[in-house]
Amino acid sequence: PVPVANDGSEPYATINDALVVARDDGSVDTVQVMSGVYRNEVRVPGRDITITAPNGATLNGSNSCCDGFDMRGDGKVNITGFVVQNWNSGIDADGNDDNWTVTDTEFRNNGRAIEAGQSYGSWSARDNIFRNEDGQNEVRGSGLNADVRGNYWDQPTGPTDRQCQDADCGYFLS
Repeated sequence: PVPVANDGSEPYATINDALVVARDDGSVDTVQVMSGVYRNEVRVPGRDITITAPNGATLNGSNSCCDGFDMRGDGKVNITGFVVQNWNSGIDADGNDDNWTVTDTEFRNNGRAIEAGQSYGSWSARDNIFRNEDGQNEVRGSGLNADVRGNYWDQPTGPTDRQCQDADCGYFLS
C-alpha cells in the first residue's frame, strides 16, 4: 500500500499525492490513510483502487463547492474507514459505471452523502452511518443496482424517501 499521513511521518502528506503514485504504478492497488484531518477534495483516478483509513481519518470540507471523494471516472473503487463531513457531496460517483463500495464510513453534514444518480454499475454502501442535523443527508442512486442496506440513518424511523432516493436502502439498524 501507499501510505499517507498529513503529519509528515509518511512519504505522502495528501491522499491525492498517493493516488497519483497509484495511478502511475499499475501494481499499486491500495492507499492507506493514517489518522488525521484531511481538507482537500480527493480526486479518485479512473482505475481499480482501495482507499482505506484503518484507524480512522476525517475528510473535512467547507460545504461550499466541492465533493469529498470525486470518483466520477470508472473504476472499481473501495472506500472504507473515514468520516466524511461538510462537503457538497461526501462522495460523487455520478457517471461511474463500474462496481464500487463504501463501508464503515460516517457521513456528517454534507449537502448529500452519496451522489450516484448516473452510476449504473453495481455499487453498494454498507455498514455506514449517515448523520445530518436537519435530517437531509441523503443518498441518491440510479436505482437498478444500488445496495444501500445495513446502514444507520440517525433516527429511529429509518431512512425517509428524501434521504434515500432510487436505491435499495433496506431497513433501519440501531
